[in-house]
Amino acid sequence: MAHLFEYATAVQYMTPVGKPDLSNKQAQLGFLKSMGNLTKNMPKMLESLEGGGWDVNSHNIMFHDNTFVITFLLQRMVVLKS
Repeated sequence: MAHLFEYATAVQYMTPVGKPDLSNKQAQLGFLKSMGNLTKNMPKMLESLEGGGWDVNSHNIMFHDNTFVITFLLQRMVVLKS
């Protein structure tokens, strides 16, 4: 059975100045603004990847070594050739 979708992974990084304290309301708002800027540019980035047509299937946000690592699982329909 052939799969109807193909998958890829995209990774974005955000390194804040200083160590963020996400229990602080101001830091939370700053993080949300940064994430908003990142996601605002997602459609353009998705269309530039390997011919475009990608959708975000899921995402994950991890904080490591003072850097936010945001991974996206991408999917797009496979064009079946007859």
